[in-house]
Amino acid sequence: MSLLNLLTLSDQDLDTVTAVVREWCETHQVSIDSDRGRTAMSEAVQICLSGERVGEIIADKLARNMRLIQFKQRNE
Repeated sequence: MSLLNLLTLSDQDLDTVTAVVREWCETHQVSIDSDRGRTAMSEAVQICLSGERVGEIIADKLARNMRLIQFKQRNE
């Protein structure tokens, strides 16, 4: 994830993305500073940059994307 991506988000979007990722990390007992935590942050930022602004929908899409990433990693 590029720092430039974060700079394009509004303060409200940053708050939403951060809250979603923190909740995802807590639910999955993952440190936000871990590889999975950073991947989750990157995915959430991309979801927001694609136009989604609602926290619940970002959380749903993040959960789905993270399951797909994990599935792909297991099958490589």
